[in-house]
Amino acid sequence: MQRRRLVDCLATLTLILREELDASDLCRGRRAARTGRVARRAFQSMTTPPGTSSLGNDPDRWQRELADVAGDITSLDGDPQYEDLERSIVGKPPALAGDTLKRAESLVCAVHVLFRQYSLLNDRVNRAKAARDSVPRWVPGHPAMREVERALSDPIELTSDQLLPDQMGDLLLSLRRSPSDATPASAPAPPSHLQVPPAVLLTALPSAIVRARQELDSIRAASDEVATIATRTRITMRDLAGKAATLGLGVLPELASVRATVADLDAKAAADPLGARGDFEAKVRPLLEEADRRVSAAQAERAALGERLQAARETMQQLSVAHRRSSQGWKEAPRRVVIDPTTLRAPVATDAQLADLDQWLNRLEAMVATGSWREASGPLQAWWRDAQPLLDAESEAARINSGPLDQLALLRGRLTVLRTVARSNGMGVMAGAGSPEEAAALAAYRAAERALSRPTLESRVDLARATVLVDRSAALVDPQSLPGAAPASLEPQ
Repeated sequence: MQRRRLVDCLATLTLILREELDASDLCRGRRAARTGRVARRAFQSMTTPPGTSSLGNDPDRWQRELADVAGDITSLDGDPQYEDLERSIVGKPPALAGDTLKRAESLVCAVHVLFRQYSLLNDRVNRAKAARDSVPRWVPGHPAMREVERALSDPIELTSDQLLPDQMGDLLLSLRRSPSDATPASAPAPPSHLQVPPAVLLTALPSAIVRARQELDSIRAASDEVATIATRTRITMRDLAGKAATLGLGVLPELASVRATVADLDAKAAADPLGARGDFEAKVRPLLEEADRRVSAAQAERAALGERLQAARETMQQLSVAHRRSSQGWKEAPRRVVIDPTTLRAPVATDAQLADLDQWLNRLEAMVATGSWREASGPLQAWWRDAQPLLDAESEAARINSGPLDQLALLRGRLTVLRTVARSNGMGVMAGAGSPEEAAALAAYRAAERALSRPTLESRVDLARATVLVDRSAALVDPQSLPGAAPASLEPQ
């Protein structure tokens, strides 16, 4: 009750107080500005030599400085978050609990102590102001002037309940560093009591207010952070649950535990946001990380299976191509070129085998598409055991059987290129020979052309003879096209 009367009295001191009590001060920007001003005053107080004051013995200046301090304390006391904390600790049982209750009780106690310290300072300044106003002007040595000096310099006795725990050390340090002409009473008293000059106490108050404001901000930040954590956790849970469903993992046990734990933390967060934040780190985060590891591992397995399935489809295509080439070479090579049939190899796979492998692979792809990718892993491995040896053998048969036909196509291609080169060199291969060199080139070209032609369906090309004739034509038309050959002149063979 006494503190509330003091607050009402302070509201009329200065314009600063009236501004601070305005309802708009509850917004975040005004609160941040007030915090900045308090911090600046705290910095100025720390840079002021201990035990000294730039205010001198002017009560008006002391009142103005003290009004700023009063505004800072009143702003802190009127903060909606602080008011909620203050109401929450007085119930039976209190609305707060755990670490938050302990720190809220300490904060409220600290604000009460700040009010008491302010009250003691205010009494001294009012005493000095009354003495100064009792005479029309400053008269050195006048009893009223000495009363002003005593009021503003005699130490104020602070008992243990009028000191903050973190304030004792600062005040003792300030007293030890006070100028040598300080009054003898300014020496430190026993720990339960402390004699503090008004200037020292006025200098110490801004820093104490800053620390109290920081404590309030930390509790506010914890409340905001817990709400953010809960929202982010639910988003993460939905994301993991969706991925788990897509992967066919069902309901992850970790997510079920997280859901129950988050519900408990929601209930706890209102009473103990500081403790709820710690519980999240200890209980919820490990469960989320474990669920994420399970989902990530399943995603990696699913991706690996998808790559193996894609490789299987490519292998199936390669097997089909190899089978077509080996079958074509097996049938066409003996009919189109002179070759020993025993050098060829019969196709390894049959059309029925290829159809079975293709249908098998289609079924596996359908299983993966419907989410049964784990069930498809084993059969896919079995498919590979059947398909890979067949591909290796069929590829070798395709190489052997298509080799003669590939060589025939290569020789015909070389001859077409030689014809183009001859024309570009003006040799007139197709129009008849002019010079002896051109005649020799024409003869070699036509001989190679006849060797590579098949006048009837029963005719076969002798690859060995055709190769010799194409090389001879190349030596006359384009010697540089022969591997390792030096440029040759066009001399008749």
